[in-house]
Amino acid sequence: MKIISFIYEQAVINKILVHLHLYSEPKQQRAPPVPEPGKIISDYESYDDGWLGYEEPSEDVNSL
Repeated sequence: MKIISFIYEQAVINKILVHLHLYSEPKQQRAPPVPEPGKIISDYESYDDGWLGYEEPSEDVNSL
């Protein structure tokens, strides 16, 4: 067997690999959503610890 030529062009290589089902185009990743101005995103979730008559103190951060 003798090598006749090499393929250097990336677009041609991708077309050949896609045709042979050996390559698929990578999906474009999206940037994370940008929060609205003035809106605070919190990962805090309320949790009931079983203490009767006790409420978590809450403060409005906008009034500080």
